Amino acid sequence: MTTTSDAISGAWQSLRNQRLHLSYVTAEALSDACEKLSDLAPAMTLDHIGDSREGRPICAFTMGDGPIGISVKGNAHADEPAGVVTALLLVRLLNEVPAWQKLKDRFRFHIIPSANPDGLSRNRDWVALPFDFRIYFLNVYRDLPRDDVEFGYAEYPDSSVLHIRPENVACARFFDDAAPIGAHLSLHSIVFTGGAWFLVAAEPDIEAHESSLSLICRACEEEGIPLHDEDRGGQKGFFRIRKGFHSTPTVEGMRAFFQQSGNGELVTDFRINSMQYVMKNCNTQFAAVSELPYAYDKSLANMAATEMPRDDLEIRRGDELTDVLNALSEIIHGYYQTEMTPDGQFWLEYYQSYLSYRRAGLKALTSDLDRYSGKMAALRDLFDVNLATLRHRVFNAAAAYRLSCETQSPADEARSRMLLGNFDARFEDMNRRFDFQHVSLETQVRLQLSAVLAGLNAAAAQESRY
Repeated sequence: MTTTSDAISGAWQSLRNQRLHLSYVTAEALSDACEKLSDLAPAMTLDHIGDSREGRPICAFTMGDGPIGISVKGNAHADEPAGVVTALLLVRLLNEVPAWQKLKDRFRFHIIPSANPDGLSRNRDWVALPFDFRIYFLNVYRDLPRDDVEFGYAEYPDSSVLHIRPENVACARFFDDAAPIGAHLSLHSIVFTGGAWFLVAAEPDIEAHESSLSLICRACEEEGIPLHDEDRGGQKGFFRIRKGFHSTPTVEGMRAFFQQSGNGELVTDFRINSMQYVMKNCNTQFAAVSELPYAYDKSLANMAATEMPRDDLEIRRGDELTDVLNALSEIIHGYYQTEMTPDGQFWLEYYQSYLSYRRAGLKALTSDLDRYSGKMAALRDLFDVNLATLRHRVFNAAAAYRLSCETQSPADEARSRMLLGNFDARFEDMNRRFDFQHVSLETQVRLQLSAVLAGLNAAAAQESRY
């Protein structure tokens, strides 16, 4: 008789033995993709669980006859579409590949490919193309805290809280109906790290799930991707567990950090995340977040000690962040009296809100230095500060170019070309200073699926304890 552990191992090996031909899925193509998958198996259901704020459908799959519930959610953050691809592939694997079909006898799967179709649509200018970092940085959009679909859940089912997005209401009700949920996987991406990174919340403690973490580590080794490492000292709820793994952030940690900014409205923008929601309301004992990078540089995970005090480095980070935010403010100010297209007006207001959010983060950062008192910075911390400054400069240059293209007056082609040239120079400067290794979509998806399998392992192990 095949054990659950053997079935999970067999599923991973079957994935390793086949070539995946993947591309991102746009919001406009998502519904059709889900409908086509729904024809694979009569026992599988595809439900329209709600609509987004802009009226796009939110779809979810349910399949499997096993006693242990597993929830999988992709694309909570607008600029992280790999989770959509992973979720859709997971549906196909569970219905078409024998090694994965066996898992449906042990588990029941509840899968939301995109929790944020509006954000996915806002990123269509780069999602619709083969991935290119330059095009990504020119067109990327990410929701700010007030609209963050990951940190957007009411604490209890159907509780009345202002500004809860309909996406969160739909997902929460889907999770409620799926309860009890043994493991919850939220599929995320990250732009730059020192390697693959995973966030974990577990009951009674993480040590009980060593085999699940080891499964992920082996998958990263087989894919040739190093593990990320850093130590945030618990800031925003990020506590280092071991190389490659941190605790999941919490609403309490986010609020405590931004409380130091004095921006009370921003503090209330943060609500519990999906991991906290299911652990509080759906009897979930294990939740994990994949943070698979678009590119990595091993220097960003080099934990070798330096002679620089960490709090001094954070002061430097704050000084450099002040400069780039002031530069962004000047860019925005240049368009206050300009008649913009509707899309240009959206971006102008977005950059204004982004600037306010980042300045609050800067004030909180400079008020949080005691956390690092007496500690030395790691080499990766120095690289991280340098990269953060370079990234902000690229962001500013992209903002200036985008706004220049969205005026109501006839386009000043010469000025737009100049601003695009400035963006290219900033972008190349960032690339030149780091040894970025790009991570293919196929590798990102394989490692997100390894996190899903680790969740199955954790849930099965937890079930066997009772």
